[in-house]
Amino acid sequence: MVKIYKLLLVFLIVMQSCYHSEVIPFTHSNGEFIIVDSNGIKTDLLLYPNDLREGYFPIYYIGKVTDTIRLGKSTIFSRKTGDIDYSKSIAYESLDSTKMRIVVDTSLSLSHAIDYLHFDEEQKEAIVDSTKIYKAFPIYIYNTCDSTIPVGHRAELGRTIRQVKNEQGKWVDLEGSISYGCLFNSRLLLIEPGEIAVAKLPRHQGDFEVLCRLKFTYFKGQIYSNTFTDFIEKRQLKNIQLSEQ
Repeated sequence: MVKIYKLLLVFLIVMQSCYHSEVIPFTHSNGEFIIVDSNGIKTDLLLYPNDLREGYFPIYYIGKVTDTIRLGKSTIFSRKTGDIDYSKSIAYESLDSTKMRIVVDTSLSLSHAIDYLHFDEEQKEAIVDSTKIYKAFPIYIYNTCDSTIPVGHRAELGRTIRQVKNEQGKWVDLEGSISYGCLFNSRLLLIEPGEIAVAKLPRHQGDFEVLCRLKFTYFKGQIYSNTFTDFIEKRQLKNIQLSEQ
């Protein structure tokens, strides 16, 4: 009977792994709150592009810090600003670490889904061909001031890049800040006082371990995250050196 039960359990696990639509949300705890990630657990890593890339940190949650924060399978779209006038509460001055805090949590491994698609000329719309899920670190952005902070557009953390410490011990930009061709009718992503945003840092394949940090720029002020280690391809450092010449 026990043998039959074990075989049945193995069969169910294998069947579950065959269907992306049946991914079971996975629960993580960082000691401050519990994160329920609807994308489950994955071990795949993204490939690095051949050139310097843009910093891409998709946001999955903005709201109050609660005992449990649930992250959907997809990113949030935006914080609607049409019903509330935020113009008087938005910070219009440089920020520092006393007003905003960024934490990259390498103790947890979350997942980020990427849709691979093509544009159908007849239907005049983008068609999803496949969806793959990759490993990611969680990023927590805390608003600790009394003003509302705009942190990006659409569904990404803007004004943010990853820096790495090169072999000479100097902090250098690994990527550029994300840019948009058009922001028409695009609403700001806003974090109100006392709120938190949870974004993800997609993980990439790499052969070289480096010390990293995130840099958020707002007006003339910069806010840096904690430092953390991750892997990149060593050729990325060569690309940086070439771009600085």
